[in-house]
Amino acid sequence: LNYKNFLSINLYWGIDLSYKNYFEIFSTNKSLKFNYIFSKKKENIINFEEFDRYGNKKVIEIENKDSINEFLKILARNINNSNFKNKQLIDIKNLAKFQNKVHGTYVDIQ
Repeated sequence: LNYKNFLSINLYWGIDLSYKNYFEIFSTNKSLKFNYIFSKKKENIINFEEFDRYGNKKVIEIENKDSINEFLKILARNINNSNFKNKQLIDIKNLAKFQNKVHGTYVDIQ
């Protein structure tokens, strides 16, 4: 994905000649690389690497969690919360608008 103000996002997942499971975000001042973002084993060490424009690297470790289970826990805790539901609907609408921009397609989003 590439954007006007030089923001580039690369997503890698799959099994080909070598297994890939990460994504990268590049801008003029910084780049980020997130490993094991799509699926992971419990023993995987999850981190992201941040590089400034001079190549200086900072590694930040992230707790390895089962993201689907965490998502379901949040839903279960908030199932009757109307503010939570409304925020999720707004987020879904915004994601759909973003997807329309990325793919150059336009679906009427109410």
